[in-house]
Amino acid sequence: MILVETLAPLAIKVLVTAATVVAASVAAERAGPVIGGIIVALPVSAGPGYVFLARQASDSFIAQSALYSLAITAATALYLAVYVKVAPRLGAIASVLVALVPWLIVAIVLQRVEIGWWSAVGLNPPRAHRCASPACAISCCALCWRAASSPPWSRSANSSGRD
Repeated sequence: MILVETLAPLAIKVLVTAATVVAASVAAERAGPVIGGIIVALPVSAGPGYVFLARQASDSFIAQSALYSLAITAATALYLAVYVKVAPRLGAIASVLVALVPWLIVAIVLQRVEIGWWSAVGLNPPRAHRCASPACAISCCALCWRAASSPPWSRSANSSGRD
């Protein structure tokens, strides 16, 4: 009985989030590449995630999570730029794997630094063509590093409010 009480809310969260993502995917496929790209770029996974998070986490935790969500969109833009460039030559699976490399690098750096609002916004330049170059990855990493209030090795694991 305890297992059911514990797993039922998790199962509901998983099903609602998966249904939202699948519905967006189906709508995007039917709408064509332009409108489909816009649909897929909607916060279809973050939206339900934050709704569920709001029911169980503190406001400061949610704000900090949203700040890092904003910062990671720079890595996502870099992922998309790399994918667009390599997909015609490599195919879908290889392109995903190649595009994941710079995304993972930026994501790892972001986990190790504490950033502020301006830094997160600064990682997302208004002109997407800047993210198509290796200079973007380097500048994203540099911005993340400079945004840290102290070196990551000098902070304890919970000092930034993340678990």
